[in-house]
Amino acid sequence: PSWTSIPVANTNTTALSSRQGYMLFVRGDRTYQPATSGYSTTTLKTTGTLNQGAQAAVTVSATGTGRTLVGNPYASPIDVDPIFLANATLDQNMYVWDASLTGNYGVGGFRFVERNGGAYQQTPVVIGGPATPDANSRYIHSGQAFFLKATGVDANVIIIETMKSGLVSAVNPIVNTAGDQQIFANLMIVNGANDASLADGIRVRFNDAYNANTTDDALKMGNFAENISSYREAKKLIVEKRPMITKNDTIFLRSSNLGIKNYRFQIGTFDFVQNNVTAFLQDTWLNTSTPLSLDGGVTDVDFSVTSNSASANPDRFRIVFAAAAPLPAAFTSVKATQTAGSGGQNSNIAVEWKVTNQGSIAKYEVEKSTDGVNFTKVNTQTAITATDATYNWLDVNPVLGNNYYRIRSIGAGADIKISQVVKVVMGKGITPSITVYPNPVVNKTMTVLFTNMDKGTYQLRFISTTGAVVSTQQLTHNGGTALQPVVINRNMVAGMYQLEIINADKSRSVRPVVITN
Repeated sequence: PSWTSIPVANTNTTALSSRQGYMLFVRGDRTYQPATSGYSTTTLKTTGTLNQGAQAAVTVSATGTGRTLVGNPYASPIDVDPIFLANATLDQNMYVWDASLTGNYGVGGFRFVERNGGAYQQTPVVIGGPATPDANSRYIHSGQAFFLKATGVDANVIIIETMKSGLVSAVNPIVNTAGDQQIFANLMIVNGANDASLADGIRVRFNDAYNANTTDDALKMGNFAENISSYREAKKLIVEKRPMITKNDTIFLRSSNLGIKNYRFQIGTFDFVQNNVTAFLQDTWLNTSTPLSLDGGVTDVDFSVTSNSASANPDRFRIVFAAAAPLPAAFTSVKATQTAGSGGQNSNIAVEWKVTNQGSIAKYEVEKSTDGVNFTKVNTQTAITATDATYNWLDVNPVLGNNYYRIRSIGAGADIKISQVVKVVMGKGITPSITVYPNPVVNKTMTVLFTNMDKGTYQLRFISTTGAVVSTQQLTHNGGTALQPVVINRNMVAGMYQLEIINADKSRSVRPVVITN
């Protein structure tokens, strides 16, 4: 980013509200000396009249490659989702500063936050954090600023009172939400005790709807310390969007501002179900190639930057994809179709696969998954003696939501091939409902099951026996059937509550809920 330095002679008299936002570094009071003393506590205070009502519009530019800084003007957190909904020309993403990211200077770094179908996802991602979609990333602290970008036509952003929220973003605990097939690479700093801290990271999303060029990718906003980006068409990218992998391909990684220290790559995938693909991290300095897990696991690759300048080469690393053996020619089609059950409802799923030139195939195994990643064998059929054949299996126990299927062919010599994956989403024709479980709620954690519900924002209000609203939460549902975990306010005491759910259509339903310690 390009920054403008503004001298502030006296913070007791200078109006800080004269600009949309500042990059402010606090080093402690004047007794602090970097070489001889530790940090000291410094308290910052602002005085003046609190902003109320609708604020003046901020014009977010659609020209150039830069972004417009927008500040939260209220003494309250705000929900930015209405901003994206109200401005069609806004790019559905933003940059925020996260002081918890590490680096050479220990002052933090930028996080890229994408809005994807109403859900939010951050880059760098956090391994092992709570996977609560949309629970934190859409909220901006009081006094925090964020970067926006418009495309085609400038956008006028107006922040109003109804955007205020009682929920506060913790900035960095969100991990992946369901969506595109993705691979991510985190750059970690490793200390002498082998503890790793997150410095920066990228993501690559795969979907055949994306362009092969960089027109729909997200440009990297550089940090002051370590940076990692993917590099294509002379552009540094933090989120790269590509079509599905159909041949050998490469993600070129570009690093900068690395110090003489030990580092670690964390490389993993989300929802990655591209069959017959392998991946490796290549180190062009050490001339090594490390296989990468593509099944949802995380591969750690340690490396060091030394006094040898070649070890800090910006183009030292790259991720290389290689196409494995193609799908067996024996499979001509694989289908899964929702069909009527014994009660006349569309409650079963019929799986059919056709083969030709079976050769030495001994048997076929039907494998099923509810997440598209972890498959379990549910049926075995012996291959019949015929050149061309059609096989069928009926799933009488499908789950609500996503049902994935694939066929594994096993040859007489233990040669194994796997078909493409097919999917059926169950839920159409089923009475819409919202279910909360377990009840009583244990460890302040419950699950909300949306069954065939409309897409939209749902409000949860916990009401005590005295009629007081003690906690509120908001969930964004993408439509259909889905599970959403909910972490209840830890300060709520054990007891009986009424849970009021305000649906996307503003209708309300109330159910009793017992919360245990």
